[in-house]
Amino acid sequence: MDRRVLQSDDVAQTALSIWAHAHGLSTLYLCGRITVPRATFQKLYMRSLDRLLHGLAERTGNKS
Repeated sequence: MDRRVLQSDDVAQTALSIWAHAHGLSTLYLCGRITVPRATFQKLYMRSLDRLLHGLAERTGNKS
């Protein structure tokens, strides 16, 4: 947020959201709720995390 990569917001809450997303996907995979090969899961995980981070990204022209 200091580098204006992510939108200004509560740092702790944003970090918790990112951690929960990553932990949740990993837990679902390890518990067998996401039943795909490991390489497929890794791609799914990275794409999902990328979507989340893009949603939190600083917008060009943001006037906050």
